[in-house]
Amino acid sequence: MVVTEPNLWPYLQDRADLVERGLATEFVPASDAGAVTDRLRGAFAYAGVPFDAAMAAAGTELRLVQITAAGTDHVEVDAMPSGATVCNAFGHERSVAEHVVMVLLAARRGLLPADAALRQGRWLTRMHGGGAEFATLDELVVGIVGLGHIGRAVVGLLGAMGVRTRAVTRTPERARGDLPGLESVAGMDAVGALFDECDAVVLCAPHSPETDGLVDRALADRLGPHGTLVNVGRGGLVRDEELHAALSERTLGSAALDVWSAGIATDHGRPSAAEFERLDNVVMTPHYSATATSTYRRRADEVARNLIAVATGAAPANVVRHARS
Repeated sequence: MVVTEPNLWPYLQDRADLVERGLATEFVPASDAGAVTDRLRGAFAYAGVPFDAAMAAAGTELRLVQITAAGTDHVEVDAMPSGATVCNAFGHERSVAEHVVMVLLAARRGLLPADAALRQGRWLTRMHGGGAEFATLDELVVGIVGLGHIGRAVVGLLGAMGVRTRAVTRTPERARGDLPGLESVAGMDAVGALFDECDAVVLCAPHSPETDGLVDRALADRLGPHGTLVNVGRGGLVRDEELHAALSERTLGSAALDVWSAGIATDHGRPSAAEFERLDNVVMTPHYSATATSTYRRRADEVARNLIAVATGAAPANVVRHARS
């Protein structure tokens, strides 16, 4: 198996469960496109995030293309070799859920402005005539858009802290009712009502034609001047300029953004054409909510299990597209 994901490699290198079955792994940096395509010739499996038509043309004998992330929007799935089963990977849910709690508190409590002010000798607190007004988590109702792996983890963690949650998802009929604090689950047509009813909304949904540009100015305004929007789904779920306008005019109270219209940057650069960095009511993070050490360890376990499954004729997990005969 050719591995291009450097964060997974330490957990895949010389794994006993692979070695004892004679399954070899090799790391090739994704940045060295020529080396990757060269090593894919004759390879049995691939594990990484980038996969394009040139790689598919080289990896004609691949039987497993293991995407080492949940999203496949950066992968040319239709270009995959016909004989390869395509899978994605999870293991990041807990990391993202903890991030949501962190930034939800930071945004609603005005953490960054308070920090910046104190560094200048100003005590930005209500006891000194200023600072954010905020409620404790158990007073909030938080809406969740998307009830997949991440959405469920967010609901579970918030529920354990006494937060009431409500969710919308494209498949409400599949929603399980075993999550503490989850008061209701509805279809995506109820997203407007969710913004009306909740103190904060967390976007956990994937980017799709249905969710593209979901949060426009009108929807952002429905959260109101005390509301908070958290986006850990995809940047394409929000219309940046319209969200920026709502935040700058304070018709939306605050936001915490971890995913961006620019996608995953390969170099330094601004994440959006909208100047969110000029606003003090936005918590900005560089798409790092999922990157806990545990995420890569769990994903490596998933990758190894799928490699063994395909090599032994068993069914792999998290199949995005089955092999075509």
